[in-house]
Amino acid sequence: MCKSCRTACHPQKLTNEGITIMKTHAPPPHPAFHHAGDGQPTDWVAKPYSIILAAVFLFILIFGIALFLGWRHFETTRHNALANDKTTANLLNDLILAQNKATTGILQSYAHRPLFINAVKNKDIKGVHRHLADLKRNADIDLTFVTDTRGILWANFPVLPEAIGKDMSCRDWYKGTSTHWKPYTSNVFKMIVGDKPLAAAVCVPIIDEKERPIGILVTSQRLSYIDDTIERVLFSPYTAVNVIDREGHILYGSAVAYTEKPSTYRHFPIVEAALKGKKQQIEIFDPQQDRGNIYLTVVPVGNIGWSVAIERTKGQIFRSALRYFVEIGVISLLLFLMMVSFLVYQRKFLLLRKEAALLQAEIKLQQGDEKLRVLSTRQEAILAAAPEIIMEVDVNKVYTWANSVGIDFFGEDVIGKEASFYFEGEQDTYYTVNPLFSGAEDTIYLESWQRRRDGQKRLLAWWCRVLKDEKGNVGGALSSAYDITERKQAEEALRESEDRYRKLFENALEGIYQATPEGRFISANPAIARIFGYDSADELLAGITDIKNQLYVNPEDRTEIMRRITADGFLSSYEVQYRRRDGCAIWLSLNARAVKDETGKLVCVEGMAVDITERKLAEEEILKLNQELEQRVFDRTVRLEAVNKEIEAFSYSVSHDLRAPLRSIDGFSQALLEEYREKLDETGKNYLERVRKAAQRMGWLIDDLLKLSRVSRSELQCEAADLSDMVRAILQTTQENSPDRIVDITVQDGIMVPGDPYLLQIALRNLLDNAWKFTGKEARPRIEFGSAVKDGETIYYVRDNGAGFDMAYVDKLFGAFQRLHTTEEFAGTGIGLATVQRIISRHGGRVWAEGEVGKGATFYFTLPS
Repeated sequence: MCKSCRTACHPQKLTNEGITIMKTHAPPPHPAFHHAGDGQPTDWVAKPYSIILAAVFLFILIFGIALFLGWRHFETTRHNALANDKTTANLLNDLILAQNKATTGILQSYAHRPLFINAVKNKDIKGVHRHLADLKRNADIDLTFVTDTRGILWANFPVLPEAIGKDMSCRDWYKGTSTHWKPYTSNVFKMIVGDKPLAAAVCVPIIDEKERPIGILVTSQRLSYIDDTIERVLFSPYTAVNVIDREGHILYGSAVAYTEKPSTYRHFPIVEAALKGKKQQIEIFDPQQDRGNIYLTVVPVGNIGWSVAIERTKGQIFRSALRYFVEIGVISLLLFLMMVSFLVYQRKFLLLRKEAALLQAEIKLQQGDEKLRVLSTRQEAILAAAPEIIMEVDVNKVYTWANSVGIDFFGEDVIGKEASFYFEGEQDTYYTVNPLFSGAEDTIYLESWQRRRDGQKRLLAWWCRVLKDEKGNVGGALSSAYDITERKQAEEALRESEDRYRKLFENALEGIYQATPEGRFISANPAIARIFGYDSADELLAGITDIKNQLYVNPEDRTEIMRRITADGFLSSYEVQYRRRDGCAIWLSLNARAVKDETGKLVCVEGMAVDITERKLAEEEILKLNQELEQRVFDRTVRLEAVNKEIEAFSYSVSHDLRAPLRSIDGFSQALLEEYREKLDETGKNYLERVRKAAQRMGWLIDDLLKLSRVSRSELQCEAADLSDMVRAILQTTQENSPDRIVDITVQDGIMVPGDPYLLQIALRNLLDNAWKFTGKEARPRIEFGSAVKDGETIYYVRDNGAGFDMAYVDKLFGAFQRLHTTEEFAGTGIGLATVQRIISRHGGRVWAEGEVGKGATFYFTLPS
């Protein structure tokens, strides 16, 4: 029906059907009748047996033509049905392949990311999870996971712990991917997690910077995603659509119920043979359910191993044309009976012609009217049997006639209604069909949205032809139409898919390109044009005619890249220098693959490039800084060694040069006390005792200073040290030296730390000696060694219940020669805690103290793990 004219236009002559629409006019007056025997051509009808012979001839002629028309209609219907199946199969192939390519492309973009590659290489589960979560957010994927090169699953998202550690090497997707380390689309399989549905997987290898496979990135999707793709295409209810994997398992079946296990397509051997023979349509006999012969349309889905198979039985095609056969048979029978009746009437007419000329003229007139009626009936029957919608409107654009298909579409009440009643939306049809109703045009084609009897909106394609009377006046229009809704939807879906992937190509941050083996760009996205300093991809394509000599800093790099791609079929994370349009050299990381034709000839190279110039500059700067740092460390080490030698010489000098005078002072003072005791009064003796004590204390100070110096200079020998055993050994020795003291000792077991055992023993001995010394006046002394964890850090402590100290002087505790008690109260030089602080600091730890006068003290320290 015409969209623009608010009418259903029908042609006076349908050239594709060979039908001429004739208007019935008043018959011309008969000439004067003739008597029988006047030599009229119809006199043979009156002869004996002429009616029988004529009837036999007419029967053979009419039913022969009917059989021919029926056979021709059946062949046309079969051809159209198989052509529609082929179109549907190719469209499904394009949609499935486009979705597969999109999924593979997204996976490859993630698999080529340097951060993702590093996370996989280092088995960084958190890093891999971040990428997998990002992948699931950006793509419609049920489950994504990573396996190592042996097929062991070690990371997935959503995180499903029961799948971790599963061996996937038996899966066909692992075998297919690991055979050549290329992207692979799996057969149908049963998932091992969740409700364990049937699924299919898309896999890409993860290749490191040395072009070695380090794992496989896999996405598993329920088979329902194939249903969503296929159900975007509306296909005939007389067909059974199946999508099959390479092993014959059904991924989708419009006539197959969902099962918990993979089901095998019963015609798979035939489909497999047809694909090998590159036959797209075959006819086979199907004994199952007495369906007889079926037509099978087979199309492979690209190179992923899947195929689309559409079944249609011969019986369904026959049933779709059965109505036409019945109508042709009825029309032929009616025509035969009418022709026989005509002969009978003609015979009677001739026999009665002798009786009355008036009766003969009347009979002839009736016969003429009957012929016109039969012809009109035949034309209407043929129009009613046509598979297209055929409608007739008058000059007021009101439907006056419709064939059965048109009534089925618009409803039984369509006759007498205006064509505009069935329009959907605003349509300027009047302007389109004005030339038809004005007589300026005989035929017009247009497309129009119409409301079907069930309320559904459908798009119809109309061929409209004007109807004129014998004087040339327009009396209406005749139109034929067919439903193109599904075809338009499929075209729109394909266009949207192409637009979507074009936007991905144009908006990608990475440079994407295609180039000929000879070195000329075929296509490029805006990102790679910007990388090379061009304003647009078109400008890049026009300006670069020789990639090797125009873009490469070293043209031989291009030769090496092509050698690798030709040999391996791909290139992964290959770093090479290029030259921008302004002459600046840049570094790019390339990932590329070879595209070959069916004969294996290299057609082009397609790849992705990432600008890594800043990273390269940073690496060079870091290398330079490391070299400078190594030299500075070396120079400082040399200076430190010289200083340590000087300190060692000084310490040796102090040890000998200061000790000799002190020994003399102490020795002579003792000699005076022993030899002149009788001559000295008590004051003199007291003075000599005080001199001796001062000299001895000076010796102790020198010893402690030398120890402190050695602690500061000695090289750390880091190993595992058992602090618990050290504390027990020190306290045991101390107890043996003071057997008269009873001390409550508590030591926590199993405290192991990394450090220098010699230095740590010195530090613990100083802390424990202090605790032993300052608990000397307690009735029930107690010393405790242990550890605790605070804010994630392990703290070690030595606690006593001795004299304690005032926290106001806590800052003086760890200074050399700093004492909070007199030597008369507690002996000591004030060097011990300074030595502890020096040792703990050299290990990278901290030391501090807490105490209260008369209630004891606790010394804390930390050591890095």
